[in-house]
Amino acid sequence: MMTDEHSRFIAALFYDYAPKLSRKAYRLLYDEEKARELVQDVFILASDKVELLLEHPNPYGWLIKTLDYMIMRERQRLATGAYPAPASSLAETLANQEPPDSLDEILPLALAEEDKQILRWRFEERMSYAEIGAKLNLSPAAAGMRLARAKERCRELLKK
Repeated sequence: MMTDEHSRFIAALFYDYAPKLSRKAYRLLYDEEKARELVQDVFILASDKVELLLEHPNPYGWLIKTLDYMIMRERQRLATGAYPAPASSLAETLANQEPPDSLDEILPLALAEEDKQILRWRFEERMSYAEIGAKLNLSPAAAGMRLARAKERCRELLKK
C-alpha cells in the first residue's frame, strides 16, 4: 500500500529525474510520444517498487537502468516488427523483474572488452577520469577521451 511518504518520494523522483529520463529516451528513440510513454512506465514500476527504491543506494541509477531496459525492448520490437504487449502486461512483467545487477547485462555483446572495462570503471565503480587514467597509464584528459569513444561505440552498437 502506498503511503503519503511513498507518494512524496515518488513525486520527488519524478520532478527531479523525469525531464532527464525523457531527454535520454527521446535521444535514443527519436519519438517524443514513445519517450514520454516509457518514462511514465518507469515511474509506474517505481511506484510498485517504492520499498526497494527507498532502500536503494542509487534510485536514479535504478530509474536509468529500467529506462535503458525498456528502450532496448522497444528497439527490439521496432527491429523485428513485433507488436507491443499490452501496457498492463508489460508493466506486470517488468514489475516482477529486477533491473540488471551489472552493466555487463545491458552492454552490447559486440562491444570490445576494453570498452566494457572503461564503462564499468566509470559507471559501476564511479571512478574519476584521474583514477581511470592511473589504471591505464594515461592523463585524466586522455582517459576522458577513451571513455567518450567507448560510449560512442556502445551507442552505435545499441542502434543496430
